[in-house]
Amino acid sequence: MYLTQIPFIVYIISLVQMLLSLAYTMSYTIVPIYLNSQNLLPSEIGLISGLSTFTGILGWLPAAKLTKILGEKKLLILSLSGRGISFLLIGIFVYIDVYFLFIIFFLFINTFLMGLNITPLESYLISNSKNLNQNLVYSIYRTSMNAGWAIGPLLGGYLAKQNLVYPFLATSFLILILSIVVFFFFKNQNYNENQRKLSSGKFIIFKNLPFFFFCLNSLNLFVTMSLLITPLSLFLVHNYSVDSFEIGKLFFLNGIMVVFFQIPLSFFIKNLAFGLQLGLFLYFTGFISVGIFSYYFDFQWIYLSMFIITTGEILSVSSMYVLANKYANQYEIKISPGYVSSTIGFLRTSGWAMGPPIAGLFQEMIASPILVWFFSSAFTIFGIFINSIIFYKYKLDFNRPNF
Repeated sequence: MYLTQIPFIVYIISLVQMLLSLAYTMSYTIVPIYLNSQNLLPSEIGLISGLSTFTGILGWLPAAKLTKILGEKKLLILSLSGRGISFLLIGIFVYIDVYFLFIIFFLFINTFLMGLNITPLESYLISNSKNLNQNLVYSIYRTSMNAGWAIGPLLGGYLAKQNLVYPFLATSFLILILSIVVFFFFKNQNYNENQRKLSSGKFIIFKNLPFFFFCLNSLNLFVTMSLLITPLSLFLVHNYSVDSFEIGKLFFLNGIMVVFFQIPLSFFIKNLAFGLQLGLFLYFTGFISVGIFSYYFDFQWIYLSMFIITTGEILSVSSMYVLANKYANQYEIKISPGYVSSTIGFLRTSGWAMGPPIAGLFQEMIASPILVWFFSSAFTIFGIFINSIIFYKYKLDFNRPNF
């Protein structure tokens, strides 16, 4: 399948996700630096980050049901509008220098609404790629997402150097514009009766055990992914005294690598199971190297760590999503796109809530940087072990489909 054969709506969805990622990372990578300026400890900042992400779970829980009641389009518009307003208020509160807990409150509201808007967006993607090469579709989607991740922190770091308020105001403006884009370009999904019955089944994910166990083990991947923003940023600020723009350049490398290498590596690594396991191992290696380099070398070596971490991300994340969809549809109990999206989203948000407070505690309790990152990223090793058991017990065609 060629890129020109992909429906236009897939590119629109990917563009929306790219701009959402840009808007989010433009501000969210500044939050740990702002909280650090308020003289909070790493464990306290990690706890705030974890609790903030945990409120996203409260958004994921009703997301599939609300998508069915309201439709993807209406839910997207409502949640995006709310996020735009919450970032506007955060910017105003930073400007007038109110007590940081007021800012945290609206940060929590934003993550709740983010939980609501990602499910319908990914449901759109799954529904519009059912008869396509989903590996290619997810590669396009993740390439777009990481283009936003590449530009957002760099732009946010630059704006924050001018004034800490600017990233939040820019995020608010962009997300509100995206709600208008959704209004004009997205259509309500039409489901046939079989899809509606499938979507309405209670506890359906527990009836497909291969899907359930595989997705549950993805928590290890998501916890590791969460180390990249708040824990890594705080660690580098404390160990190297770098500013927000230097952190932005590091995340730019992360995003731009995915943009250029996500699709080519999908061609190169044919076996999904191998790609996932290798990606998890590279994640572990990359974070361990952060500890080694920070102990012996200067900041420039962290770019090599980011290169290794990002390679692990490229290999593992898209493989995990495609495998989850395979498990959802290749066993007796098949699961609808909305429930696949909300299940993965719920677990992703849970993992992102768990990682920062755990890593923050390690940074306070353990003096050795190498041990800090060994224990913080050890979830990857556990994930590799459990995946091996799942792949052995529940067989699949692990080969990537041809493009």
